[in-house]
Amino acid sequence: MYCVCVFCLQDDTLEETGWKLVHGDVFRPPQRTKLLAALIGSGIQILCVAFVVIGENFRVDCFRLVCVFLTF
Repeated sequence: MYCVCVFCLQDDTLEETGWKLVHGDVFRPPQRTKLLAALIGSGIQILCVAFVVIGENFRVDCFRLVCVFLTF
């Protein structure tokens, strides 16, 4: 008589789905590595320049505000 363990079949099915299906895509290198690096580098540079400009503008505005309060 042939007996099949239902729990064993479910465990095998769970192992075949999930991580085993996506691990190849997760660790796959990008197709255009140089383009990705250039875009990330440019984006970080633009973000840093924006922070510097906004921070400098905020600093100048705060300095002007302090000067106005000190003159009165």
